[in-house]
Amino acid sequence: MKKTLILYIEILVGLGLVLMVFNINGDYAAEKQLWRIDREFATIAQDPKASPDAAYDRVIKKYEHFIKRFAHSRLQPLGYIFLGRVYSTHQDYRHGRSIFETAIARNKDKSTICLMALSEIGKTYVLEQNFPKVLETYDRVFKSYPQSDIGWRVPLLKASIYSLQKKEDLKQQTLADAVAYYKSMSQKNKKSLVGFVALRFLAETQIILKQWQDAEDTFRTILIEYPDPQYLTPSSAAWILRSVNVIAINELKNPQVAMGIYQQFIQTYPRHRLNKTLSVLVDTLKNPPKTKTAK
Repeated sequence: MKKTLILYIEILVGLGLVLMVFNINGDYAAEKQLWRIDREFATIAQDPKASPDAAYDRVIKKYEHFIKRFAHSRLQPLGYIFLGRVYSTHQDYRHGRSIFETAIARNKDKSTICLMALSEIGKTYVLEQNFPKVLETYDRVFKSYPQSDIGWRVPLLKASIYSLQKKEDLKQQTLADAVAYYKSMSQKNKKSLVGFVALRFLAETQIILKQWQDAEDTFRTILIEYPDPQYLTPSSAAWILRSVNVIAINELKNPQVAMGIYQQFIQTYPRHRLNKTLSVLVDTLKNPPKTKTAK
């Protein structure tokens, strides 16, 4: 469970992905230097406990030098993030959090940096099993960046923490509040990306609560109200259709539920690119392949 939570709260992992997100141009010297230090740190991170203090000190000094040398580079804020990670990897969580807080204080106008720093702060508290502080960090994210990737997921992350603490009542209440929140956001922001994302998280929460029919109704709403390619990307459509099928067949024991959703979509949008796939699914649900019986 702890590993799962750490994966959830890590927003960006790896220097390559970070540089892609920042779309850095014209900072070749800074980028090259950051790559070199990152490769050295990666060696330490492979076996943190086996690495001597001198190795950590060497990388720390290089990141500190980077921060000073490239004070006016757009990559400079990442130096704080990576420096804080070195301290955290060395299990000096307090010092690591201090570096992350500095990154936030000096980059208040850079939401990506602030979210990365908050993510790292939350991870240190998870590793310390300081759950009140984990929840406090989640609340900071939700208050400042409610529509970020991690901000949307905060209610579910908090429920996971309560589950880890075996506080079932708080977990169930948090999930119930999450359902109400996602419903409200979807209704207030119809026909928009915010509304679409809210419905996706609503469906995910209903699945966690095993509210199978409610989840199917939510998936129906997503398909009917958000048919455009900007919403029904190949990956999101695949997730929705797979979920609809699994719930109808395995949980509700009623393939007709999935068939009804697909048929309604085809009738509503007769020329939609997804119809060929949906027609195949309907035929398969009507005539499921026969399983071979052992002789």
